[in-house]
Amino acid sequence: MMKLIAIILASTLLLACTSTPKTKDYTKFQRNTDSLPLENAHLTIILKAEQLVDFNGVYSSDRSVSQAGMMYSGSAGGAGFLAQILTHAAVTSSSQQSKLNENQKKANKVLAPFKEELNSFRQSELVHKNPNYQFSQTKESGINVETTPMFYLSQDMKNIVLKLLVSVTSEKQKKPIYQNLVEYVSKDVTDKNKVDYWSKNSSQNLKTTSKELYQASLQLAIKDIKNELSSKSSQTKTYRYYTGEALKIERGALVQSNCKRTTVRNLRGWLISFPVEENNQDVTICDSQPG
Repeated sequence: MMKLIAIILASTLLLACTSTPKTKDYTKFQRNTDSLPLENAHLTIILKAEQLVDFNGVYSSDRSVSQAGMMYSGSAGGAGFLAQILTHAAVTSSSQQSKLNENQKKANKVLAPFKEELNSFRQSELVHKNPNYQFSQTKESGINVETTPMFYLSQDMKNIVLKLLVSVTSEKQKKPIYQNLVEYVSKDVTDKNKVDYWSKNSSQNLKTTSKELYQASLQLAIKDIKNELSSKSSQTKTYRYYTGEALKIERGALVQSNCKRTTVRNLRGWLISFPVEENNQDVTICDSQPG
């Protein structure tokens, strides 16, 4: 009897782990940089220059899937019971992944007006100059920062969200010494005709905003890699911000803020940076602070 209970408990945990697919913008936060002298280190940023920029439409990540209940038979013994659990988990995971893919496909319809420009928008256009790091398509000696940028245009086209996956490796260690996700939300576009705003001059505004988001999120990540970001308070609180008309709610600790932008570390360890609503800004102070 105790053996069967142990199998049921283990199977339940296994079902929870295997039935939830991880989206491409997911990573597990980890840091093991204490042993490396990163303070004045010159970093190599890895970016696949010839690869097309990954652009998507913002969508709901609801993973709920309608499904019929499944009856498990104990007559096949412990191994048979476990096999039934694994089969159910695989079917559920597949259904959830299909729904996620379908939701993303529908959300990507918002990109239709910019299809031609996005089909030639390569990551080489995100490269910029900075005295603290250099870009490369392959790993170099020293500290390498692999970056995977994913851009999302809100359904009302008010703003662009960048989700940047970051993984840091050293020639001395094979496993990542740091990995995280940085989410950076652009300020709202106020033009009435959003399509015209993003598409004029061969989508120059869309490309420029994307480059600015990548640069800002990368510099935020580097500060965290060098352990220069510390929570201003050990207490967590609830933060609310918008991606277009969609309200996002995150629980986390404040990392940095000014009158234009707030950055928090959520409970997963990810860094989330979003603009302060204009009606909450002090205009006189904001004039002297960067966005």
